[in-house]
Amino acid sequence: MVFYSRNPQLLVQMVGSEDEILQEAAAGCLRQIRELAVAIEKAREDIEKRREEERKRRREKKKRKFYDLRGKSEELLVLVGRFPLDF
Repeated sequence: MVFYSRNPQLLVQMVGSEDEILQEAAAGCLRQIRELAVAIEKAREDIEKRREEERKRRREKKKRKFYDLRGKSEELLVLVGRFPLDF
């Protein structure tokens, strides 16, 4: 994750401040930024996992359609014989 700011070092400098309250507040901000970055990464991984599962389901569905037509060639020939394809 890239943190955009005019002065990104300012927060890091605040952690090194002599003021304890400022140090704790800055450290808390950094912790929250890290937690957000981890949550975003996990969400991206979950989305990619769901997309891959959907692709796999679609491939399986296509295979099932193909296999459903196997062994039905005789039925298809009968249908074609009944309905001439003269246009």
